[in-house]
Amino acid sequence: MGFMRALAWVLLAGCAFHAGNPGASDASGSGDSGGDSRGDSSPLGKRRVKLTFHNATSEALVDFAALVVLDATRIEYSDCQPSGADLRFFDSDDTTPLPYEIEAWNAGAKSYVWVNVPQIDLGDADFIYMHYGDPQATDAQDPPAVWTHAQGIYHLAEDPGPGNAGDIRDSSSAANHGTASAAMTSSDLVDAAIGKGLRLEGNNTGVTAASTALGTYTWSMWLQGDAAPVTGSGNKEPLNEDPNFDFAWDHNSAAFTGAAAQEDETPAWHAVHAGTLAGRTWYHLSATYDGSSTLCAYLDGAMNACASSGAPLAPGGQLVIGAATSVQASFTGYIDEVRIYDVAQSPARIAAEHASQRADDANPFVTFGAPEAVP
Repeated sequence: MGFMRALAWVLLAGCAFHAGNPGASDASGSGDSGGDSRGDSSPLGKRRVKLTFHNATSEALVDFAALVVLDATRIEYSDCQPSGADLRFFDSDDTTPLPYEIEAWNAGAKSYVWVNVPQIDLGDADFIYMHYGDPQATDAQDPPAVWTHAQGIYHLAEDPGPGNAGDIRDSSSAANHGTASAAMTSSDLVDAAIGKGLRLEGNNTGVTAASTALGTYTWSMWLQGDAAPVTGSGNKEPLNEDPNFDFAWDHNSAAFTGAAAQEDETPAWHAVHAGTLAGRTWYHLSATYDGSSTLCAYLDGAMNACASSGAPLAPGGQLVIGAATSVQASFTGYIDEVRIYDVAQSPARIAAEHASQRADDANPFVTFGAPEAVP
């Protein structure tokens, strides 16, 4: 997105988001641009939009990274700084800033923003405010603060190049950035489940990063295979940190086809199927291990099955996205939004993550009010 002339953008208003949760304690997030966290009023007047959450799960969501998808019907892009540097979120006191991350800013089209909300209670009462209209504000993003308990947050929205080592960014505090394989090109960055993601051609394509030994974990990703999973055609594993955890789309064994798996200290491998998977369909896949005995797999926010397993062995190699333990056995399809946490998320939390991320205007996780002047 090109920058406007200096005089033009000074005349524009900036953007800021304001988050609130009545009945919940406030929590500070990222810092502000100095002074009043909402900045000075622009000539057009600062604006805000009320965003209301719809938590239909069975628990309050604490430190929840909610997806906010913007378009021209939800925000007045003409009142924003060209790159959204004035974007802000605040808690219900209308002054406490919350951490946020802009995954993609596309003025006039769809923009994707993640914001950490301290608590979203059950029901439809909790809300946040989106503020904009401050031409003096500077960028205040704080991605690591958005992602609590995360050991890897890969939006996969960067050009896979191939570029330099670490070009595939990890937004978590672990900063475990990945490197695309030499077989990948700029054309492999494509429209995906949430903004941009990666096209994997099955020809030594993938992303590698350092491994992280986790005794308790949750991983999740959006995945679309070119065809339904097949048994007996080799191991095609779009997420792999053997033997700590992996997910196989295709596999030589039916027990591991379309399944999450890990090897324990026995040693023995344990697998649990995610559910029925078809080709050319986006799925939100997730798995958890509770640190002692139970491995569970989820499909589109719903638990499909669990299996008993001892604690997983530490990984023997790299974390690989898009392939097995090397990029030689690559998955063919699309992948987006790979996440690794050092906790076993609850079924309600996984359901909420799916609900927040899916494109469902009929049953949205967040709804937008009309723009209004900031009081």
